[in-house]
Amino acid sequence: IFKPEVLLKESMTFSLINFWFENIFFITEQFFQELILVPFIYLRVFYNVTRLAGLSALHLLTAWAFGGIFFLLYGVSIDMYYYVKILTDYKLEDDQQMKMELEDEKQDKIVI
Repeated sequence: IFKPEVLLKESMTFSLINFWFENIFFITEQFFQELILVPFIYLRVFYNVTRLAGLSALHLLTAWAFGGIFFLLYGVSIDMYYYVKILTDYKLEDDQQMKMELEDEKQDKIVI
């Protein structure tokens, strides 16, 4: 009833939609977990600098007070970029695997 090419294309599309639908929850969870850690890291750096260097590192504390949040949010954005990039690269490799399997199947039909 249905052409195999159409079914294959539709199944690959369904697989891709399912893959990203499942992973959007993991991406969101990872993002919020990292955002929850930002204030703790911010305060922990303050504590470590004052404990180890004391008030002699006042310029470091001042720089961290103004730039620390931006630095940590930049770190979160870089983490999320690489997280999504890894998921995307994995899926691309899977697509390449499917293309190779299709080519192998065509070769098998030629031999038979």
